[in-house]
Amino acid sequence: FGISIETGNKCPPLGREILKDASPAAVKWFQNAEIKHGRIAMVATIGFLVQKLGVHFPLYLGPSGSNCFNPESSDAWLLSSTTGQTFSDLASLPPLEAIQAVPNAGLFQIFIIGGWFECIAYNRQWKEGREVPGDYGYDPLGFTIDGID
Repeated sequence: FGISIETGNKCPPLGREILKDASPAAVKWFQNAEIKHGRIAMVATIGFLVQKLGVHFPLYLGPSGSNCFNPESSDAWLLSSTTGQTFSDLASLPPLEAIQAVPNAGLFQIFIIGGWFECIAYNRQWKEGREVPGDYGYDPLGFTIDGID
């Protein structure tokens, strides 16, 4: 937590104060949280850029005439049947306005999926006793040969 090459391998004053009486498990928790928040920020940045470029769901799975860069379609998929809002409508909005236009049921689904991922991560990090913070045993690109040692 805060100890890296950028800080001369020394803990900065605020980090030192926070970690003054911390147990090794608490330091691991802070490191794990820092890694997780960094990953979430990277995915959010990609999502913002994708929305800004006009790429939208359902990509090529949508009705004919609708693709990832051309959201206009004569037969657009409904996002909310009560409001008549379509995925094409969201794709035409700026990213921050698109978030506000998502119905509450959609935001609830995002919350539930995020909670499910958090439960899986908690189980893999703490219940399975993995020593390295951020090691959830998932390496789809094969960056580690035998896992993290």
